[in-house]
Amino acid sequence: MPNNNDFEIKGKVYAFDSTTIDLCLSVFWWAKFRKHKGGIKIHRLYDITTQIPVFLHITTATVNDMNAMNVIPYEVGAYYIFDKGYVDFTQLYKITQLNS
Repeated sequence: MPNNNDFEIKGKVYAFDSTTIDLCLSVFWWAKFRKHKGGIKIHRLYDITTQIPVFLHITTATVNDMNAMNVIPYEVGAYYIFDKGYVDFTQLYKITQLNS
């Protein structure tokens, strides 16, 4: 009988992504994003197993997604899923060194 645990990942699995929230510049003047647009960006680390965000980082909307990678509280032995907006090979290499 086949073992269903053959493809089970041993360790926590997190997904990291961001969402831009548009804001009215006349009210949130400090959140200037474009010439006539304001906004903030919420970077979140999402636990795939529990389906709950475990970390949030709020920045201005102009912050590049790769820059938010520096503030993630990484765990040894965990797996992290990023989309291609987070391709920063120096930072990704630092993450792999956590297990060393």
